[in-house]
Formats: sequence, C-alpha cells, structure tokens
Amino acid sequence: MVVKEGNRFILIFEVETASTVDKGSADQWEDYAKCVKDASFVLVVPKGKEVVAKEILESRRIPYKEIMTYPF
Repeated sequence: MVVKEGNRFILIFEVETASTVDKGSADQWEDYAKCVKDASFVLVVPKGKEVVAKEILESRRIPYKEIMTYPF
C-alpha cells in the first residue's frame, strides 16, 4: 500500500508472507525505502517473523519506520 501527498510518496507498506521474509525480498524492501523520506517504510510480516525481518533490515541498513505483524 502506498500513501501519497500530492505527487510525493509519504508512506509505503509492504506485506510479506512467512515464505517471503528473507534476504531475497530485501532488495525490494530497499527499493521501497528509497522512495520515501524519514524512514517511512513499514514492513508487515506474520507474527513470529518480526525478529528475522528486523535482522535483515538492520543488516542491510534499510531505513524503516516500523515492523507490524498480523496473525499467522
């Protein structure tokens, strides 16, 4: 999901499944994070995958606003 203000992206949410929370998806996360300023990238992952997601984000130095979870 993308939130825009005028012509500017201000927030991007990326929803992943249990099988897509991995280093291979991090390239796409990095692209999304580059589209927004002030770490306004939100990654949404299944409950229990937030630690793995955070480790990947931080190891790649991908700026993010929050990691949200949903029941799996």
